[in-house]
Amino acid sequence: MSEAAVDTIERGVFQRTPNIQAIILNKNRLSVIRSDYFKGLDHLYSVNLGGNRIDTSEPLAFANLPQMNHLDISFNQLQTLPDNTFTNSFLPAPNERRIMYVCGNPWLCDSALEWFRAYLRKNVDIDIDKPGCTTACIDNINGCPSAGTPLRTVDHCPANDIPLPLTGNALSLVGWIILAIIMTILLITICLMALVRYGISHRRKKMKDQEALENEQRIMSITGSGVPSVTTPSYLPPPTVDLDLPPAHSLDETPTNYLY
Repeated sequence: MSEAAVDTIERGVFQRTPNIQAIILNKNRLSVIRSDYFKGLDHLYSVNLGGNRIDTSEPLAFANLPQMNHLDISFNQLQTLPDNTFTNSFLPAPNERRIMYVCGNPWLCDSALEWFRAYLRKNVDIDIDKPGCTTACIDNINGCPSAGTPLRTVDHCPANDIPLPLTGNALSLVGWIILAIIMTILLITICLMALVRYGISHRRKKMKDQEALENEQRIMSITGSGVPSVTTPSYLPPPTVDLDLPPAHSLDETPTNYLY
């Protein structure tokens, strides 16, 4: 059932065929290997679960399978395995090649996985790599072993998973990171304050403009309806008066009477 979008397996489905020898479920959507999948299948010698989404393997998942000598769990999301995963399985046999493809997984090489690494170092005949695919550790919590270290390599790392205290360059790096975070927060705060201040100023200006407009409209309304118009009177010259007076005489025309 390769590439069949299988995401779960019904309990006991393989046990209905107790003499089954090979199970191929590569390139599906499985996420867990349950301990009941292959239980009691004494004739099973090959299982292919490569290219799924498996990130969990239950205890005894491949245990008590006396004929098992071929397993492919490559290209999944496994980081660790319980220490009883292969109990009474993968037993050495004359002229039998043992294959356990486990490359392409993000193995976390801590103390919980040390049993598996020691098992592979002890059983060097088991093939664990494919062409172009090497079984290696991802970066460990304390940086030991370093990312890319082959799973079988002896690394002489301390037998503890407690993060080591930061010293030297690491501590300096952390200090710079903290400073960068503080500066970023400060810059964001300043920007927010500037935006708030601009918003308040813009709102006040808008309110003042609105007030001025309302005052202008109010004045124009009062001028147009409540104040009487003033007419400037025109000034005319006074009328001429015709007086009936005797004709005027000059002094020369008036007879002179001298009294002696």
